[in-house]
Amino acid sequence: EHKEILNFLKDKDFQEIISSYLESTPILTHASVWYSKNKTTNPQSSQLFHFDREDRYQLKVFIPIYPIHEDSGPLTLLSSKQSSDFIRSSLLKFRVVSLKDRIEDSIVEKRLGKVKPFKMTADKGEIIFADTTNCLHYGSRNSIKPKYHLTIQFLSIYSYKLKNFIK
Repeated sequence: EHKEILNFLKDKDFQEIISSYLESTPILTHASVWYSKNKTTNPQSSQLFHFDREDRYQLKVFIPIYPIHEDSGPLTLLSSKQSSDFIRSSLLKFRVVSLKDRIEDSIVEKRLGKVKPFKMTADKGEIIFADTTNCLHYGSRNSIKPKYHLTIQFLSIYSYKLKNFIK
């Protein structure tokens, strides 16, 4: 139905970016429009730090329908280095970070010290690429404006999540 989106996803340069990062043929596994009102005052669920564990690497592509700025609750993430340090620090405390874990900011700062997460903002016509498997992150938190964007997820052909698809 949306040929302009499909053509964009098939674009050779776009495909090269995704396949280069995943080091394999990219598989589009999810696409949806996300609308976040961002009215929750106490962070909960995906508004707390967490990892997505669909693959060793993954790319989520966020295409703003309305600009994503600080006042619309952007995706916020730590670098992969800081995220690895968090896992290492957790393991040294005999804590395994699982897929279901939702981690309070205070625990992240306790294990890493003061951190300055990246706020993933974008105007119309810009794209955000994020590996939410390797970067500890959280989604929209309480903000002035809602967030409205297209989210597209790519996994590698080796993802365990695709075992039924491959069969």
